[in-house]
Amino acid sequence: MIELSVGQLLLVELPESPTSRRLWQMVRPPDQAVLMPDGNRYDQTEAEKAAGDLVGMQQLRFKAVGPGEAILSLAMVRPGTGLAPSDERWMGQIIVR
Repeated sequence: MIELSVGQLLLVELPESPTSRRLWQMVRPPDQAVLMPDGNRYDQTEAEKAAGDLVGMQQLRFKAVGPGEAILSLAMVRPGTGLAPSDERWMGQIIVR
């Protein structure tokens, strides 16, 4: 469970490898009266880039917009192929006060 105040940002960082052609996406949008998507990006440290590391972090941002509860459900998928049982998943219960 993650607790936020209205106006706070939630940053979810999950490992991703661009060479896998898979990325983290929402399985379904959270209750947008409570939590709104606020962008995402892929990030690698300079050391990871210099080492030719194939793994970085995908950063997904969400803004707490109103009091309530929301379930944030993410899966690592191939864009355009839909959700598969073998896809990695991440889920969090978000409470905004």
